[in-house]
Order: sequence, then C-alpha cells, then structure tokens
Amino acid sequence: LLENELQFLVNPDGGHKTRSPVLQIELLRHLIELRSVVAILKNIDAVNLNKQTVKMGEFCRSFQMPNGLFSWFHGGSLVSIDIIKQTLDRIGYKNKVFSIAEDTGFCRMSNVDTVVFSDIGSKENTGNDTKASLFAFELFHKKQKLVSNLGELVNSNLKHAKNSLASSAAHSTLNIDDRNNIDLTGSRKTKVFNLKYGKTNEGILLDTTHSGYETIYGVHHRRQIYVSQKKPVIRGKDEIINIDNIGSIPKSANIRFHIYPGIELIKTMDGSILLNHEKGFVWKLSAENQNISTQDSVMFTPTGLLPCKQIIINIKLEKIRAYKTISCNWLFQLQK
Repeated sequence: LLENELQFLVNPDGGHKTRSPVLQIELLRHLIELRSVVAILKNIDAVNLNKQTVKMGEFCRSFQMPNGLFSWFHGGSLVSIDIIKQTLDRIGYKNKVFSIAEDTGFCRMSNVDTVVFSDIGSKENTGNDTKASLFAFELFHKKQKLVSNLGELVNSNLKHAKNSLASSAAHSTLNIDDRNNIDLTGSRKTKVFNLKYGKTNEGILLDTTHSGYETIYGVHHRRQIYVSQKKPVIRGKDEIINIDNIGSIPKSANIRFHIYPGIELIKTMDGSILLNHEKGFVWKLSAENQNISTQDSVMFTPTGLLPCKQIIINIKLEKIRAYKTISCNWLFQLQK
C-alpha cells in the first residue's frame, strides 16, 4: 500500500511531486519512522522502502546548502536547520548529491568553494508551480550565501504579500516587462526545453530555454550558467529569442540578483559591482550591458525581515523583432 502511494508522491529522482522542500522532509521523516518499525518485523520485505528513503534523503542532502540550511526555493527557508540535520543524521551515512534532478527540476553545480543551485523547472509540468522562479539561482561561497531569492512569509495570510514573494521579480532570474515567467493562475502554460547539462575537467555548463513569454511576446528566454572548476568564476548569459511575431512587442527585460544581507555593494568606475562581504572576501559582478543599477530591498530570512540590496541589469527589447535575438553576458568573479 505504501509503495503504491509513493508512486504518486515521489519523482524517480527522489524529489516530492509538489517540489516543496517542506513536504519533502515531512514525508522523509515519516518514511524513516516506518522503516525503523518495519525493521523489527519478520517476513516483511522492506527493500524498496529503504531504497525510497535513501533516495529522498539524497535529494534532501542535495537541497542542503553549505550553510546547513535548505536552498530557499519553493519554501525551503521554512525548514529549520535542526530538523534538516536530525533527519539526515537518522538516515545514517552520507548520501550522494545530485548534479541535476530533471524530474523535480533542480540543478546543483559546484567547485571547491562555490555552489550554484538553480531552479530549472519540472520535467512534466510547470503549471502546478506555486513560484515563478524559473531559471533563478542561489550562489554560495564556502558557507556564505551571496545571491538568493527573497524568502518566505511565515504564518501569514496576506495573499498579496505571498504573491509578491512568488513572483519572478522576487527571484534571481530574468523577467520581461514585470511579467512572471510562469503564470501562477495556470492560464498561461510554460514549457522548459533544450535542457543541456555538461561537466568536464574545466567546468560545468547548464543551458536551458523556456517558453513562458511565447504567447504574450512571441519570445523565448534562454539562460546559460557556467561554473569553472579551476577558478572562482561563474559566467552567465541571458538571451531573448524572437520566435514569432505574435502578441505585443516587449519593452525591456530585467535580470535581477538579490544580494544576501551583510554584503556591501560598491560600484566601480567601469560599471561593475563589488560585493564586499562582512566575512572579508569580495566578489565582482560585471556585465557587457552597462545599464546596471542597485536598489534597496528586504529579505524574509528565517530570523526575520532584513534589509538587503538587489542588482538589476536592464535590457532594452523594443528592437527584438528586427534583431531576432538580444542577449547579455554577466560574470561573477572572486577577487584576490
């Protein structure tokens, strides 16, 4: 009976069908309890139960960031560090960590000191998503978070506030004319396609495209993220591709990077932004597009509401149908 139910609750990669880290760890904790009970019973084959428990544990360990907390995607900030540690300790051994989980829709790229964790959209259907966080990412250096989404409201019934935090603008991704890349009402469908992931000794490349703006602007959004294996460098490219002259012509796109509290932003003479961390290290964000600005913002952290900054790269799109494609390259680099 349990195995039958799990088919409807868990994806083959071990992620919960809802993509919710809260439901993920709740179900995993139930499975751990059931596994311990079944272990003392005779004549019961618990092999598949153990496999499913381990697989869900692997997913949770992959979702766990260098600071011990979950990535904040889809409500991950609501799970306490104590619950995460206690649950993963009960599974026993160190689980494997995924690079890409296509069914549930997340990608983890890392080198010695850096982790980039990205929402790549679920393989089957983005229509059930509660967040328009497609292609957003979070960036960690050692145990410190640099780039994030804006987090989650705790025990709030303010629908407009929840909708704001579910929007694309609340995540470190690109959106066009302040429209979400996933329609949270479900009336506009978004498909993820051309998903490519590759790893070499030199680096890791994630390359994927979505159709979230096809019906309203006739364009697709393609994002590429490259993590060097030999240098503290993350390269990104956002591309708007005209695929059909339907809908209205978009005016502009904003690429947002929500910067975690405790980081001072300094604009340099060449237009780059220095991310001066209170722990004493500095990263630099540069972009070929010079229309780059910073704004004050707020982040809903597990310890409460904290002031933060966001970096915005604005891209003009009025000529997209003439140019066919408009792109912007950006680069994060640790400074010596």
